[in-house]
Amino acid sequence: MHTPHASRPWSLAGTLFLMAAVAVTTWLAVRPAAPPAPDSVHVRRGGIVEAVFGIGTVRSDHEFTLRSGIQTRVQTLHVR
Repeated sequence: MHTPHASRPWSLAGTLFLMAAVAVTTWLAVRPAAPPAPDSVHVRRGGIVEAVFGIGTVRSDHEFTLRSGIQTRVQTLHVR
């Protein structure tokens, strides 16, 4: 004689296994990615240079027009 409740423990185990598989798959899909490996550089001996860098717009209180009769490049600009 076949009883309908005899297959229930197996269906419960199958359901739990399926839920665990879905949970693991979901976690693998949404977990944060590992940070990228840093770029490597080669170290070399050299002089020490002091430098200041900035990004932005410089606005002056005064405006000066500079004209030159000779075409040349500005090599040094002293600013206070």
